[in-house]
Amino acid sequence: MIITSFPFDPNRSRLERSAREHARALALERGTFDDGPVPVDRLVVNYLRHACTDYDRDQSAVRHRAACEAIARTFPWLAQECDRQIARRAQDDAAAQAAREAWVQEQEAERERRRAVVVDSREAITALRVGQKVSFPYKRQRYTGVVTKLGRSRVAVAYRIATGRDRDRVRLVHASLVRPEDDP
Repeated sequence: MIITSFPFDPNRSRLERSAREHARALALERGTFDDGPVPVDRLVVNYLRHACTDYDRDQSAVRHRAACEAIARTFPWLAQECDRQIARRAQDDAAAQAAREAWVQEQEAERERRRAVVVDSREAITALRVGQKVSFPYKRQRYTGVVTKLGRSRVAVAYRIATGRDRDRVRLVHASLVRPEDDP
């Protein structure tokens, strides 16, 4: 249920003037000064929803719909804009939900990829030994180094970089990503 406090005198021109003032005040408060053409009906519906209802207490889709329906009942000339805003909110909420679901699926796929690397690494580590010369990928390059320590699924590889002050590095690498190098 939405609580309303609509003006007693619903004079259209007065509502439009109040809506424009409300929009300007919000723009100044937010630091946005886009004076692009915004339909007056949209400004009036936004003004009535934010200033004349308790919608701001809980801005859920259900309360948005209830506020817009209350505005449309009280001000029939705004019914079309209210319907547009309800449909737009539903469309935006559906797009946000789809984006959330895609993100969750992407995260799950990444976790599954990491699990597969660990499983493959636990098998691949049996073929490696300390002191063995290997190569491994890191940041789109391939480095060559020596295995210094074996773990359950990762190996520590000591390697040198060509630039910089401290040129010796040690990196933990999953064993499935390490490739033994042939010793000449």
